[in-house]
Amino acid sequence: MGKKTFDGIKKLMCMFTLVFFVMSLTVASVSAGSNDTYKVEKAKLDTEKAKLENEKIVILKEKAQCEKEKQKLETQKKKLSKKNKTDKEYQNWLKNYNSFLTKYNKCLSKYKTWETKYNNCLKNHKVLEQKYKK
Repeated sequence: MGKKTFDGIKKLMCMFTLVFFVMSLTVASVSAGSNDTYKVEKAKLDTEKAKLENEKIVILKEKAQCEKEKQKLETQKKKLSKKNKTDKEYQNWLKNYNSFLTKYNKCLSKYKTWETKYNNCLKNHKVLEQKYKK
């Protein structure tokens, strides 16, 4: 009876050894496949970065136009500040200025949103690089 118990334990140990051997091979193959994951994620981030770079050009042009228009309106404000606030010319300027401020705030909001997306993209790039350098 002692011999049967010993043989049973021997079989059980062989099965555990086999299971751990198969698991180690599986883990090795899965980690080898992670290189493909890196390439896919990097390609995705690269396309997102390129898209954001293209948007940057358009947004910066809009922002520059808004800044130029703001300076022009500020110059007009200095000239009109000497006039009576109830003057029709001043009222027209004030109306234009307020509509411009709405447009300007939208432009700034769009720029801030883009900037946040761009910074997140760069951060994700760094994280990806650090993750796969190991």
